[in-house]
Amino acid sequence: MAVELLSPEALEEEGKAMGHCLGREAWTWVFLGEKRFFGLRDGEGRPVATLALWRAPEGWRAAEVRGPGNAEVSPEVRAFAQELAEAARAPQSLAL
Repeated sequence: MAVELLSPEALEEEGKAMGHCLGREAWTWVFLGEKRFFGLRDGEGRPVATLALWRAPEGWRAAEVRGPGNAEVSPEVRAFAQELAEAARAPQSLAL
């Protein structure tokens, strides 16, 4: 499951839950339409990764996908992030 992070509070909560630097300061990027952030959840709704997309002239592109503490994600989570990125008209590859 993926949850788009659409408020300063949601961004801050994601950063705290995942133990990485995402927080309220990222809201400016979201507000200006430059980036989109998604919290990726397991089948029970627990956070497993955060996906960032950025706006490029050709459409949304994957910026990064990170697990707790900025760790690499499993192949399954990476595949799900890829599907989400493609749905947002992001590139074919999450080359990070």
